Amino acid sequence: RGYLWTGGYGGLSSFDGLKFSNYSPRQGLVNYWVTSIAQDSSKNLIIGTLEGLSLFNGKKFTNYTTQNGLPNNYINSIATKGAETAIATRSGLCYLIHNEIKKDIRFTNIEIKKVESVYKDYIVSTSKKIFMVSKDKVQPVCHFSASSDTTITFFEADKNSTLWIGTNKGLFYISNYDLQNTEKKVISTTIKDGINCIYVDYKNHLWIGTADKLITSFNNKITSYQISKNKNANNIYCITSDYEQNIWIGTRSGLFEFRDEGFVSFGKEDGLKNAFIHGIAIDKKNNLWFGTAGGGIYKYHNNQFTNYSISNGLSGNIVSGLLFD
Repeated sequence: RGYLWTGGYGGLSSFDGLKFSNYSPRQGLVNYWVTSIAQDSSKNLIIGTLEGLSLFNGKKFTNYTTQNGLPNNYINSIATKGAETAIATRSGLCYLIHNEIKKDIRFTNIEIKKVESVYKDYIVSTSKKIFMVSKDKVQPVCHFSASSDTTITFFEADKNSTLWIGTNKGLFYISNYDLQNTEKKVISTTIKDGINCIYVDYKNHLWIGTADKLITSFNNKITSYQISKNKNANNIYCITSDYEQNIWIGTRSGLFEFRDEGFVSFGKEDGLKNAFIHGIAIDKKNNLWFGTAGGGIYKYHNNQFTNYSISNGLSGNIVSGLLFD
């Protein structure tokens, strides 16, 4: 269909290019606050919220809570693999398979922070550990001591089977993280900043967002950037690339594009009135869409921003998730 789906405080919205359709508990959504959105191979939307999980087939919602088998109603993350959905909750990991919740008893009463689909497996993280998870096996990949104050904040795999691990104490990595039955060595890097996000581009270069700078790692050469004199604009929340391989950087106070070895900034004077960027999505025509914390969503097309907010029919101005179907 090519619809844009957004979620945040206010519920779920779809945009067909002309108008919004909104979904809240009044329409059957399990809760008003959406934390994550994904789509399975049958084009069903899977929506994680603070109070349960919803499956939307385009016509009706099917909701799942602890009464239906969820370990906890607070959904941190979801990932789809074919018709299966892995669900990370505050009290464990489970799967939505053939419209039924199946608990993973290997992760009982453990908060799962993030789950990602990779090959035939899932990568699963807690605040201290990362695992490769399949139906038959749980393989520990990374472990930080429970007594240490290091916590995992982000992870991202690159094209060389290196798993990059962001923590509040810096960047670490594991080579050949997906090899079975091998001992994994966690290697620290010279980057000691707290990590907000990690992005691997098409050249396998690393882009790392921290609370006060952007860091790049190209062929083992590490470079730090203060991309703005504004402190909040160096607090980086999300990074991605468009189809022309330009890098886009969303911050707490502004949007930046890395192009021709330099940064181009976008703010209020460019039409981006709310510059706290929560997320970035790209449609099939290479238009960029930005979710913000309080300003709704912005579309960037032909060097112009168009804003869509509650006044245009959006369900809420705090947008944390964007997805094109």
